[in-house]
Amino acid sequence: MTDPDLRALRLGAARTASLIAIPIALAIGALSLWRFGAFDGATPRPSSTPQAQATGPVTMAAPSLADDVAAVCRTVIAHLPDTVHDANRRPVSAGDEQNAAYGEPALTVACGAPPASVEPTADVFPLGGACFVAAPGSGGAVWTTVDRQVPVVVTVPGDADGSAQSVIVVAPAIATYDPPAANKPSGCP
Repeated sequence: MTDPDLRALRLGAARTASLIAIPIALAIGALSLWRFGAFDGATPRPSSTPQAQATGPVTMAAPSLADDVAAVCRTVIAHLPDTVHDANRRPVSAGDEQNAAYGEPALTVACGAPPASVEPTADVFPLGGACFVAAPGSGGAVWTTVDRQVPVVVTVPGDADGSAQSVIVVAPAIATYDPPAANKPSGCP
């Protein structure tokens, strides 16, 4: 085989490889876009335009707490994040050492709540290091810790589906600074 014949053979092989590889790469790219929702017709949210957020106080009850309970609540509330899913922390009308709120409508965290009663067959949810029971509430879902010494209630506004994603954001502060209870429901680690 001469040099020009070898060069022509290599060029032909390169063309064939390109003719096979390019359609496969395009098909994989289109499949990935389809899989992640690029063709579902959803309108993307503009990310460059800042949205105004509510800054006024959220009305919350502040029952008096025993000194040891109040100390736990102060520590939990002090270690909560500044935001929950782009919703900034807001002031509360009362009990800023035992309550926190985020966004509008407000996601609220109330420390020192009455304990939740848990049926033996109730579903419990380990989220972010703490164990919760969920219940429907007016306008949202109410998540109450069931494995901590001091019960904490997280009320997530809107549809209950997916509300656990918001609870996961605040749960690490609860799990870290609210000691575990001596008795936990089955299903809680």
